[in-house]
Amino acid sequence: MSLAALAHTVAEFARARDVTLARIPIGWPGTACRFEHPLDYLGKDGGGAVGTGPGHTIGSALALKGSGRLVVGVVGDGDFLMGVNALWTAAHLELPVILIVANNGGYYNDVRHQERVAAERGRPIENKWIGQELGQPTPDIVALARAQGFDGEGPVRARIDLVAALDRAEACFLSGGQYVIDVRSAAIESRFWERRSIPLRRSNWPTAIGRSTARSNKRGHDRLHRIVAASFEAP
Repeated sequence: MSLAALAHTVAEFARARDVTLARIPIGWPGTACRFEHPLDYLGKDGGGAVGTGPGHTIGSALALKGSGRLVVGVVGDGDFLMGVNALWTAAHLELPVILIVANNGGYYNDVRHQERVAAERGRPIENKWIGQELGQPTPDIVALARAQGFDGEGPVRARIDLVAALDRAEACFLSGGQYVIDVRSAAIESRFWERRSIPLRRSNWPTAIGRSTARSNKRGHDRLHRIVAASFEAP
């Protein structure tokens, strides 16, 4: 199943319910982001870290417990595996929550990085999966979730099966339970790096990063200056 198909299936599911998307992965299409309420989508961490998705989802479930909203987090398999212990907290605290794992069998964002570096340095692009592929053996997402106290199902490969799985997940949520769905998702060919205004070739990527860091540092310094100045002006 493509990530787009997964996204639009989840969007259809959410359209008829009060769903809070606590997390969505890189590559989620904008056409599946019709958010109309402040709690429809809670955003993402700013640092691009891997492993924070489960914790963010569980924290959202804690904050919204009893609110009448269905808390759903969609995370990648790499994100899930790095933060799977957060699921125990949800089971321990009896927090209703649904976690959908967009499972493409690897740390695909890093695969794209390694592909670009290989092309820049004249190395074999076919080696881009080394150290990033999650196989041999393939992690059992549902078994790992069950070990933390969750219920769940998968692997789900077809859109019609995902629709049925979401219905079962909703029933589990409404009974106070925790549910994970392992969805096998095709890797997405991201064009993020090609869209950058400054091409990150070996000759200029330190300059590009340096400019970005300098801008960020200046904004942080200006903000700190305003905070300190305001503290002196306060009565």
